[in-house]
Amino acid sequence: MVPQGATRPQSGNFIEWSDLIANAIASGSSAERIRGHLKSIAESTWHLVQWLTHSSNAVRFDGRMAVDATEATITAFARRSPG
Repeated sequence: MVPQGATRPQSGNFIEWSDLIANAIASGSSAERIRGHLKSIAESTWHLVQWLTHSSNAVRFDGRMAVDATEATITAFARRSPG
């Protein structure tokens, strides 16, 4: 999904990879809002999970929220994927 001539993101760069995937599965002007939503939830979920990973005062609710956000992100990308 890396466009011809573009630099491949580092393997662990979730945000850049999710942007590339969103661009590929929701391309074109008619999918602008969907593409933006996919990018937004992916980045928001990433930041939430990163905060949780490094938080010293997280509680069970925070973990559940991160799991739910991750599931919602995966589901959104999977539903938009071709096939």
